Amino acid sequence: MANRIRELRESQGMSQKEMGDLVHISQQSVSRIENNPLFVNTDVLGNICKLFHVTTDYILGFSNEKKNVEMYMELKCKFDLYEEFVNDFDSLNKENRQVISELMNILKHDQTQKRKIYKQKPVNTEVL
Repeated sequence: MANRIRELRESQGMSQKEMGDLVHISQQSVSRIENNPLFVNTDVLGNICKLFHVTTDYILGFSNEKKNVEMYMELKCKFDLYEEFVNDFDSLNKENRQVISELMNILKHDQTQKRKIYKQKPVNTEVL
């Protein structure tokens, strides 16, 4: 567990003090946890998991999957894109917002039509 916490912290380029500040413990406590994981209480463990977007199973060594980190990064990228879109949309006047809405409806309809075509069963080409 200690190595995982250290690896996660270092992979983020974070010092022990920075990590301690983010999970509300001292740098000395981070050092103790990294050197002897028996010093970590459940509240701190939960805060560490939230900070690095991993499960307690990963931190405790019950799982080797980092998929929660990857999933978080994918979601964060999507959220950032959505936030940018919403901010851009909000900056438009009413007329241009209507144009964007109509364009989105056209694109959604086109996409739906393409899905229907791809879902059709292929024609049987067997020779009788």
